Amino acid sequence: MTIIDEIKQILRDVAIRQAETDKRLDRIAILSEQNVEQQAESDRRQAETDRQIQRVDKQLGELGNKWGSFTEGLLERSVQRIMVKDLGITDTSFGASKYKNGKTIEIDVLGVSNGTNNRVVIAEIKKPPPRNRHRANTTTIKRLSIFCT
Repeated sequence: MTIIDEIKQILRDVAIRQAETDKRLDRIAILSEQNVEQQAESDRRQAETDRQIQRVDKQLGELGNKWGSFTEGLLERSVQRIMVKDLGITDTSFGASKYKNGKTIEIDVLGVSNGTNNRVVIAEIKKPPPRNRHRANTTTIKRLSIFCT
């Protein structure tokens, strides 16, 4: 074999290897394109999942509000009966509000009795009851003091 034959053989081997490399690069390009498409599909599904979670969160919040209003309504009537029967309250009001100096306070149930038994009773209905009731009561009393002066 002459040197020219060896060079021709080397060039043939290089051409074969180059063709194999090109095939591998083509496969890599296809896989990369598939990966991009899969990532785009994954992103689309994740966005849809996020939208569904937001819808469910909103629905749960609305349901919680409805449930809270329902239970608050049940409790208001029960509290009213206790105020009248056990505490001698003559007048009750639900959702009483007072505005003062740009601040607002809403009282869930306000009971008043005038005459021989002068008193005011306030019922604050919480949903759910706070973990630290003492702190919640103290906060309510502080808020009330602003409106009673």
